[in-house]
Amino acid sequence: MVMPLPQPMFLALVLACALFVPWEPTNASAGAPAESPSAEGPDPVLATYLDGEVRLSDVQREASFVSENEAKFRQRMAFSAERNERDWIQRTVLRRIAIIEAEATKLVKDPEVRAASREASRSWLLGQWRQRCYGLPLSVPAERELRARVEAQRRQVPSRTRLSHIFLRAETPEEIQRAEARLRALRTQLEGEEDLPTAFRAMAEEVSQSQTRFHGGLIGTLRPGSLPEEVERSLAEVPEGFLSPPLPWRGGLHLFLVHERKAPQLSPVERKLRRLRAEAEEEARELCREQRIAWARERYPSLKGEMEAEAEDELLYRAALDPEPDRDGSIAAGWITANHRFHLEALAADVYLAELFRRGKAERSTPPRPEAVQARFEEQPDRYRRRRHMEVRALETPIPEGADPYVFVRSLEEMAEQLHQGQATWDDLAATFGFDLDAKLYHWPM
Repeated sequence: MVMPLPQPMFLALVLACALFVPWEPTNASAGAPAESPSAEGPDPVLATYLDGEVRLSDVQREASFVSENEAKFRQRMAFSAERNERDWIQRTVLRRIAIIEAEATKLVKDPEVRAASREASRSWLLGQWRQRCYGLPLSVPAERELRARVEAQRRQVPSRTRLSHIFLRAETPEEIQRAEARLRALRTQLEGEEDLPTAFRAMAEEVSQSQTRFHGGLIGTLRPGSLPEEVERSLAEVPEGFLSPPLPWRGGLHLFLVHERKAPQLSPVERKLRRLRAEAEEEARELCREQRIAWARERYPSLKGEMEAEAEDELLYRAALDPEPDRDGSIAAGWITANHRFHLEALAADVYLAELFRRGKAERSTPPRPEAVQARFEEQPDRYRRRRHMEVRALETPIPEGADPYVFVRSLEEMAEQLHQGQATWDDLAATFGFDLDAKLYHWPM
């Protein structure tokens, strides 16, 4: 099944393939971004490609449908207006060339591609219509009522303590005695530091025997009951910014640093209010969806007996494209604008483009037939006999469950060095880590 590209992935595809698209910017796109064309004003040509043109209105339509995630990415990367305009032009050109190529290769008649294209258009259009509550009134409780609900549900947030620790393993009485003496010495040393948090972090990374050493010993913010009662009682006597005495817990002793304490407080209102408002709107939209489906079953009796979610989406899709309004006017005729239809075509082009690239990649990765290789070999024997290849074995393995990622990667690096120096074999690597290796063999021409 061919699936459409997500917007960020499509953006990456556009940027990666821009060099292969024969388009030329015109003088209109050389300076500052042009102003929006008015209803009677000019619509300048920004670029040309093959036998086509990209105009200002095309670029503005592309920009108007940029996803929220892509917009945040561009803002974070501080892309200039010229960079954004160039991206919109390239995206427009790629989509149009994809449609031309899809028609030339009969891709538009492929049943799977047509189904994927229709599904991409339908999903996007239904998402847009859902925001409009399917053409029905969005019934949401008033702000005063929602705020009253939040006030009634406010609860007491318990106190919280942010901690770091240095941990030393100790089980026997002798080990406990040595660990306690060492932690007391470390405590004395750290208390003389001007910047205690920084010194504690460095000491934890060097000395601690817990996995938290990779984060400077930071445990995090804990609520009452997260630690044993005797440990919490001892920590309650430690002021903020000070160290605890060595405390036993979980197979060893801990030296804690109390970063800060947060007093008990009532849960915040605004965040809960936003969540409650979003939930109320979602419930209202779901009710609108049920009402619109019931309406569509009467309007399209051929699908009246279908109850699956796929059939319900199809009913809504037909209703969304219906040019005739409801008798009561609840669906405004023509709510789908020209820009909506433009984006529906763009989504179809995305599907064609993804399939064209997939097929092109499959063709490039298909190994030649043995007889074809032999024919080329006989035709140019010297050239092929003299070619050398480098044998590369690549290990692909997930991090074992329960293993620390940092330690596991460091262990692999050490084994790789031993392999490089001839001090170990692949079988040694498998025996060391106790799992089957998926080591693929590649031949790279030199």
